[in-house]
Amino acid sequence: MYGWKVITRTLLSMTFRKRAGAKNSPSALVGFIVLAAILSACIAVALGFLGAAVRDYDLTTEIAALLLAADFMLTLVFGTVAVFSYMYFSRDNEFLMSLPVRPGTVFAAKLTVIYVEEAAVGAVLAFPGAIVLGIATAQGAAFYIMTLIAVALVPLCALLLGALIAVPLTFIAGFFRNRGAVASVLLLVLFAAFMTVYIVVVNLGGRAPASGGAEDIGAAVETLRAAVRRSMYVIYPIYCLACFGTNGGGFAEAPALSAAINLIVFLGTVAALSAALVPLALLMYRRAVMRQSENPPRSRNKAGRYERSGVLRALVKKETRMLIRNSSFAFQCLAGVVLSPAMCVVMMIMGNGEGVEEAGISGLMFVVMWAIAAMMALMMTGALNFTALTAVTREGVTFAYSKLIPVPYTVQLDAKRVVSVLPPLVSGAVSVAGMAVSGAVALKTVDVAAIISTLVMLAAGVLCFTEFYLRRDLKKPRLDWVTPRDAVKSNPATVIPTLLGILAAFGAGGVILGLGLGLYFAGLGGWGLTIASAALAAVFVLLFFIVRGRTTADADRLYAALSV
Repeated sequence: MYGWKVITRTLLSMTFRKRAGAKNSPSALVGFIVLAAILSACIAVALGFLGAAVRDYDLTTEIAALLLAADFMLTLVFGTVAVFSYMYFSRDNEFLMSLPVRPGTVFAAKLTVIYVEEAAVGAVLAFPGAIVLGIATAQGAAFYIMTLIAVALVPLCALLLGALIAVPLTFIAGFFRNRGAVASVLLLVLFAAFMTVYIVVVNLGGRAPASGGAEDIGAAVETLRAAVRRSMYVIYPIYCLACFGTNGGGFAEAPALSAAINLIVFLGTVAALSAALVPLALLMYRRAVMRQSENPPRSRNKAGRYERSGVLRALVKKETRMLIRNSSFAFQCLAGVVLSPAMCVVMMIMGNGEGVEEAGISGLMFVVMWAIAAMMALMMTGALNFTALTAVTREGVTFAYSKLIPVPYTVQLDAKRVVSVLPPLVSGAVSVAGMAVSGAVALKTVDVAAIISTLVMLAAGVLCFTEFYLRRDLKKPRLDWVTPRDAVKSNPATVIPTLLGILAAFGAGGVILGLGLGLYFAGLGGWGLTIASAALAAVFVLLFFIVRGRTTADADRLYAALSV
């Protein structure tokens, strides 16, 4: 126990330490806290406004379940990434394993640190909203007990499940030489498959009627209730916890007995996950740490000369390997790229609701869903381009080599541009192709002009976001990180640019949707989509050339100002 306390305290101190020489760290941390508080306040205010309707239509259990499910899903996704990067592929494993403590102690301490971080994020996002929801819907004491249990145990449940998911992936990756790269691919594929299946389950059936009226409102409420319950079957213990707090029924007719059984189901799930995690994950942790070092690839340059003609290609290979060989970097930087096509296809399919064809509004739904899908593609390929936003940061202390090698800084920047731009461009093209095919099948509409203009808009947007993010990271990179979480998720310097990028993507989506609907109702069909996308493409191209010119001109000065 004493060793666990010492290691945990040390790791927490490392996580929240003040970086030497980083004069702007306090302001960045304050900004991160303020942004998190604003997001939490927005969730609480939204639930407060919805409270009366939720109470009147008896949807408290469903809304509480969705709030807990959001906390669970976020922790599951990012907690699994943290387990990979912070436990199995962390640089400090060799140092920690040399201390006079057992591997199980190090494992437990690292898991505790991940839990503290994930639980803090979940508490900030979910706790105020849950309290406001309870007050607005006049809930009893059980609801607030549920809230406290959820803040403590929902992240733990998700983290335990994520740690168990990491065990087979790490075991499979252990058979390959480049285990980090293989683990990255497996994690991305698993995440994409899980999210796709989950979205399909959520959207199966349950479509609301197309006409209005009080009866239809009641039917829509029942449809919503059924859809939420159907989606909760994937994470049923979380739904049981929500039923416990809201007296939502379940296993018995007596309310007290039903609430007790629901609570036992949830707590039993946490206990079962804990019992399964300890032996399996500890065994895998020992195995992974012992075989952590990867064999370096053999050099194919037999002559041993540094050829000028192959400099850019060599640097691109270096950037690519640096990205994919670390599961945390690969997941954080490429998750949006992997998910964008699937999300866009699902969005277009969702437009084919009940009564759409009968009402003759397929064209209208095509305009609406195309605009939303285009906005989503721009956000996931451009605004969430962490490959560019951490282009310099990912090098860490090895950035010193970038300043010493006889290669112009502009060439090094070009290599980072190539690696940051190619995956989003390919994903954007696949996303638009998926939107076109699914729109033709589901909504019986094909708009060639919209397809071409959206392709151009996405390409220009990706280039623009890449230049802004690359310049931002070049000006203020974080090079003293110990684990990849320090570089990406625990780096406050990435928060504000990402939020601004998301707001810009939402603004672009608003322009496309507004102009698309305006010209559609004016009798011009889908030309609004084409005109809006073309106009946005022109703006993105202009900004791209301006920022690229400034970054290229300032490359020598910005590189010279950096030190490790």
